[in-house]
Amino acid sequence: MASKSKTIKNALITLLKGLQLNGEAAFVAVKGHPRGSFDGFPQVRVLPGDQTTEKGAYGQNDRTVSLTARVHIPYTDDGSEFDYMYELTDLILDALDTEDYSGSFNSDNGTYVLNTQRGDWFDEDTPTGPVLTCEVSVDVSYSKDD
Repeated sequence: MASKSKTIKNALITLLKGLQLNGEAAFVAVKGHPRGSFDGFPQVRVLPGDQTTEKGAYGQNDRTVSLTARVHIPYTDDGSEFDYMYELTDLILDALDTEDYSGSFNSDNGTYVLNTQRGDWFDEDTPTGPVLTCEVSVDVSYSKDD
């Protein structure tokens, strides 16, 4: 039996890999785990968040898979990374809103609600130097009964 959480995570990774910005791939790499380094920037990692279960009745079992798309870009001397981060996170939010509105993400993965929000921005030291990081929260709900 395939893990529904893993299926949803993999679908999000596929969606992020397909995003384009100015006619090019928006991200150099997209990973589904926190290990290893990337060959360049911008990069994104899809990591798990809390998974909640809501029982509306004894026989009903609805779940929400929470994922975090952690976007990393290097610092620049002129501070332009902040404008660039807005572009990247808006691109992710818009793509997920489009998927939710069209229903394609939900119908392809057997889910019924897709919700996103831009999260915290913070500095991070990496082996390649300091980077600006933003976490985009993605919550996907489904019924375990389906």
